[in-house]
Amino acid sequence: MKKETISIKSFNPYEYRFPNRKVLTLGEVHLIKELKAKGFNVDILPMDHRPVDYIFRKGESSSLEFLWPFVLILWQELPKEIILSTISDWYRKTFFQSKNLKAVSESAASNIVIIENFNGSMYNLNGSALEPLHTAKKLTEIQDLQESYRQSFLTKSANDHLPTPIFRQHSPQIIGWAKISINEIGMHIDDSIITDKQAWNDVKSKKLKGFSVAGIATKSICNICNSSYVICEHVSGQEYYNVECYNAITAALFVECSLVEQPSYSECMVEIIANQLSQSNDQSIY
Repeated sequence: MKKETISIKSFNPYEYRFPNRKVLTLGEVHLIKELKAKGFNVDILPMDHRPVDYIFRKGESSSLEFLWPFVLILWQELPKEIILSTISDWYRKTFFQSKNLKAVSESAASNIVIIENFNGSMYNLNGSALEPLHTAKKLTEIQDLQESYRQSFLTKSANDHLPTPIFRQHSPQIIGWAKISINEIGMHIDDSIITDKQAWNDVKSKKLKGFSVAGIATKSICNICNSSYVICEHVSGQEYYNVECYNAITAALFVECSLVEQPSYSECMVEIIANQLSQSNDQSIY
């Protein structure tokens, strides 16, 4: 029996800094695994020979879900109800295990655009029909995100010894600067300042509690099958043959560090200390 084909468009928000890479979110990687397990063929667009990388965040405990709108394309005349049911069931199971949800929220559903390529009809995850203008707006959103990151990466620090920007919640908003070193133990923030007044108030009130690092995993290995995690059938956190699956990132590109509201590691918590910069007359440094 011929398998139905679904295409997912890749998107690299960090194109300016890391060009010509085919990038997915970890949520999209897991969705592709689910679709393949249900018997679908899945193509990742654009169709070329580049390897597929994925974005990860270390140090933030909130779920990645889907970081920005993304598009699925149905190529055959497959009833949309089948794919909608498959994805929405997986979505609720994955991200809302502790909640008895009968439907995905409209805000979350609208971030997933499903296009029937054979007739041009478009739907969100709840099956609501979408106007072309809505889809165009979603595509504009992700292009604007890419441009915002480009502008942020072009920004230079006013302090030579603090060259690395600190972002807020992995958004393109720069709120400070840091000096980062890497050794055999891992990454360490040697020094940092906050230059955004609202962010500084949120640090003092402990709304922003700790650091998280975002990167692009270029090589990750599944412990169950010892092959690339991106293309294997196993899902981290699930058990196979009484062994829990995990994916070990063995090669990655550092993208940025952020102050976040829900840090997952106690070693990444923020500590406020005085330094020479904060005691200067520059009122933009906190």
